[in-house]
Amino acid sequence: MKSSVIQALGEARSFQTRHGSRVAIVGAGMLGMLLALRYRQAGRLVTVYEAAERDERRGHASVASRDRHLLALLDELDLSRSVRWDAFRGPGVRFGMIDGGRGRVIEALRDRARALDVDLRLGTPVHSVSTDMSGFAIDCGTEVGEFDQVVVTVPSPVAPGILSALPDRERLEQLDVDYVGVIDVSFVLKKRLGGRYVSQVVRGGDRFALVDPSALAPAGAGQPVVYVTRPIATDAEFFAAEDREVIENFARALPGAAEIVNARVMRTPYAFARRQLPTFATSVPGFSIINSAHMGGGHHYSERTAALASSAFRTLCTEPIA
Repeated sequence: MKSSVIQALGEARSFQTRHGSRVAIVGAGMLGMLLALRYRQAGRLVTVYEAAERDERRGHASVASRDRHLLALLDELDLSRSVRWDAFRGPGVRFGMIDGGRGRVIEALRDRARALDVDLRLGTPVHSVSTDMSGFAIDCGTEVGEFDQVVVTVPSPVAPGILSALPDRERLEQLDVDYVGVIDVSFVLKKRLGGRYVSQVVRGGDRFALVDPSALAPAGAGQPVVYVTRPIATDAEFFAAEDREVIENFARALPGAAEIVNARVMRTPYAFARRQLPTFATSVPGFSIINSAHMGGGHHYSERTAALASSAFRTLCTEPIA
């Protein structure tokens, strides 16, 4: 890496990774951590950058007996026994939930990555990525990292500075992706609903998914919590509505006899794209973008994330270790 790239960042501290193929992953969610784990298992030296110091995302994580990528991952992380299966069997399909939800899977991935010496940098936002003939420089404001490959897993609108290494045309294409968000409302109820684990509810033309983990829990397992989910365009006015309005709207999906004790709204603004991006690679060799714009909509988000990570890794990690 040219010294001028580092010196131009003033008081920023430069660090050099150990000798070998150096990979930077931007984003420490499920997708980013899965890719980091796979690259490390392939012998790469991996650093993961995540802007948040802690993951505030909570909620349920569903699994189906046909979710082969997710089930294989749970087995690898020793989480298979954390799945509670529904007694209801669809046509050849069984449904269940993961105790601890998606957050538990992400934490297990982070623990496994740390055990393999992945350099996990939480609370470290990436300000920009620059490149020259010798590789990439990632500027985090307080330090600069040098890498041979960069994989961005966060939605492009979240951190447009990361795209600074791309030509204008490609950068604008990434920023112009039409995303759909998802709103989840968790309702604490006085009593169980007594229905199935997953059901579809239509109210006034609005379609909701109602997920009731208490349907899988033993009697006396505490106050029941149910989740009502609905995809909504990220730029829709309702996506930014006050929590009170959202709760009232989503409560329509509950049976009339349901008694609500408390409710909490969770928003995922970039859950999937209306039009999926066709490729992970960019015109800059070694710089790849893999995020929710490469996934279609629908349920089983964790399975689709695991499948995307598998496909992306097979596509990108093809070169031997230097």
